[in-house]
Amino acid sequence: MLFSIPMIIFSCHHVKNIIKDTADPSINYAAQGYVKGFVTDVQLDGCKWMIALQDSANKKLELDDWAPGYQVDSLLVWIKYVPQDRLSICMAGQTVHVVDIKKR
Repeated sequence: MLFSIPMIIFSCHHVKNIIKDTADPSINYAAQGYVKGFVTDVQLDGCKWMIALQDSANKKLELDDWAPGYQVDSLLVWIKYVPQDRLSICMAGQTVHVVDIKKR
């Protein structure tokens, strides 16, 4: 009985990994290779969400994977990506692999 109490206490202790997805205002993301963009609801066949880059003339990105909570129209983001040469579902932008994304 004496040994079971510590086991019960420590077995219920869970450590949560906190993923910070909001940009830290003290960090210069542009200097770290991020670009400003915003999520856009494009309403194309087979494609609903893309990221439009703010500093480019109508350049849109088709992401390989969307993080939970980012499919919100007009959401401002910092994004770091690597271009990919793969088939496009949207056929309206550059296909990319997301290295990191933060909400602005």
